[in-house]
Amino acid sequence: MAENKTINKEQNRTENNEIVIMNFSGIYKEQQFYRNHAEMQEDISWLEVQDLPGSNCYCDEEAQNRILDDIKNYTGNGIHFIDSGNYHYVSRLWLSKMEHPFRLLVFDNHTDMQLPAFGGLLSCGGWIAASLEEVPMLQEVILVGPDEEAYMQKINSPMLEAQKRAHQAFVDKLMSIDLDKLEEIDDNQQEYLHELIEFLGGWLINHILKTEQ
Repeated sequence: MAENKTINKEQNRTENNEIVIMNFSGIYKEQQFYRNHAEMQEDISWLEVQDLPGSNCYCDEEAQNRILDDIKNYTGNGIHFIDSGNYHYVSRLWLSKMEHPFRLLVFDNHTDMQLPAFGGLLSCGGWIAASLEEVPMLQEVILVGPDEEAYMQKINSPMLEAQKRAHQAFVDKLMSIDLDKLEEIDDNQQEYLHELIEFLGGWLINHILKTEQ
């Protein structure tokens, strides 16, 4: 595709459901998901940033200015495809467009809370930490996926041992459940399942909203 090719550009820049594909590595040119429906292609903006110097894993000032210039006319709302994990930091640049207080939900195996190793450069491993420090509208980050205990050990959290005990108690409870025995509990089967669901839901709510605050 041609550089910064945009289909129906003006529509995408004014509506709240913009779809933007940022092509850093070229991988999207090998994929079909955005080509499956002609009507979908009409709503896609393609930003060509392949082989942009200073942008792989770390983003230097020149690359950051280029990316910010490329996205300056977009609202920040909608769906943004930002290539591989080497470019997760681009989320930090999109978040700066948020005009109202918000919470950020992240599904990842890593916390992306590392301090930058090279002179404060924005990086794929530290963009969440940078967002918490630099994005005024960001109220809270919810991480789903990272090894919680490993992270708490890394930051020397005083709550580590309590978390270990809570996690082990949860595992012990799950290990004690034998779903095969449900056939033997004819009269109380529904009651048993109801208690199990209450335990799982109650534990998760209490653990996330109270223990992990």
